[in-house]
Amino acid sequence: MNAKEYLQQLSYYQDVQRNRQDILNELKASSVAIGLPEGEKIKKSRKNDKMSEHLHKIECAREDLQKALSDAVNMQLEIIGVIEQIPNKGERDVLRARYVYNMSYQEVSRHTGYSEDHAKTLHRKGLQAVEKILRKNKT
Repeated sequence: MNAKEYLQQLSYYQDVQRNRQDILNELKASSVAIGLPEGEKIKKSRKNDKMSEHLHKIECAREDLQKALSDAVNMQLEIIGVIEQIPNKGERDVLRARYVYNMSYQEVSRHTGYSEDHAKTLHRKGLQAVEKILRKNKT
């Protein structure tokens, strides 16, 4: 995996987190639609099997969301740790803005004060620095 792919993992984990949150929100909305107050526990019986099953789905979705949040935070901390090892401040700033904060080059330019072209140059050099760090950490 190259440096850019490594840094883009953060975006993947954030997408998974959003997806899990959407699923949970949909389940909660459907539970209200069927008259099930949020957070209510129902004892298992034949009469309310569908409600129990729905509550179980909500609980599983909560657990999935919690895992996705944990994975995203861990990946973010790892990536920030790698970015912080880059000696050049400009390269660090550009990579942090692009991958941690998901900024476009135009936004990076406004945020850092660098021209877009210079931000792209710092991005390229920053990726090279990440490659070196990843190789060093591998050995």
